[in-house]
Amino acid sequence: KEGFSRQYVTPYDPYALAFENAVNRALYYGRGDDIEIYSECRDTELDAQLKGQFAKMSIAGTIFHKAEEIKRRIKVFDCKDRKENICGLQIADRLANPVGRHFLGFRPKPPGNEISYEIVRKKLAGTTRICLSTLP
Repeated sequence: KEGFSRQYVTPYDPYALAFENAVNRALYYGRGDDIEIYSECRDTELDAQLKGQFAKMSIAGTIFHKAEEIKRRIKVFDCKDRKENICGLQIADRLANPVGRHFLGFRPKPPGNEISYEIVRKKLAGTTRICLSTLP
């Protein structure tokens, strides 16, 4: 935490930071100008905050991408209800859980109930080396 505090003088909302990181990576790895980003709805207030954060990025850009690029390349940003059962959001949940448990120091779920962290890591990176952003 001390290193994070020294690197980032101004306190930053960790959810906004994570979302900005996701947008930066979508733009970096995404192909073309038809990127669609969907998040899972949480509650009205959190959804509004996330949409506001995206609007802010569309006006001011991010540290790596200008606002014009964000507006041109990201065609859709929306929150989707979990009940819609969207495949991409299900996959994201299946991948995020073991990564989160690993970095929070929780024991993995019993075999068959969760994809192992090492498998997720290898599949995402293509090797055993991967760049993951972890924050305190």
